[in-house]
Amino acid sequence: MRLTWQNQLAESAYDEFLALLRRRKTDPSLLDLSAGYDLVTKISAKGIPVRSIDSRKEILEPARSKRTIAIDQPPGAFDGILCLGTFGFLNRQAAPELAEEIHRLLAPSGLAFVSFAPVWANDPNDTRSVRTFFDREGNLYRRDHGEFSTFVVYQNREIEALFRNFKIVALVTQTNGARRLTAMKES
Repeated sequence: MRLTWQNQLAESAYDEFLALLRRRKTDPSLLDLSAGYDLVTKISAKGIPVRSIDSRKEILEPARSKRTIAIDQPPGAFDGILCLGTFGFLNRQAAPELAEEIHRLLAPSGLAFVSFAPVWANDPNDTRSVRTFFDREGNLYRRDHGEFSTFVVYQNREIEALFRNFKIVALVTQTNGARRLTAMKES
């Protein structure tokens, strides 16, 4: 079994976000900026149309090549934005740009639901195939069943700094170490 932290995010967290979004607007517009975690079908099945971008092309590749992150959508176009796991794949220097793009894309009083990778992974079969270590900058290196990956792990104070232009509705640290943020763009 391949370990995936995004599957450990409680479905009730999505439901809470979507309910909050619907309380603000009857027919909300939603943008998915998630890095490969395709929630379009799941969210659409709940009755909300979702626009999805290719986060690899519009976010991750520009960040890795030190180009500006610029999502090709008009300012204030969305009532809600999902961004699951994407920040963990960015270097710390590019993260503020993505937070600014989220702010730009949200309509006034729009909501962002952002999740951040966990500090540790669970190995339920005790195969000892998951190895995790950190460098001095707080980057996480993980060998997960033979694959080697690098992630940036954000602490709450870093998340709060990234989203300082928002009103933080909730910042939750889950039992698996992942963090999830619900933030509102103030009018």
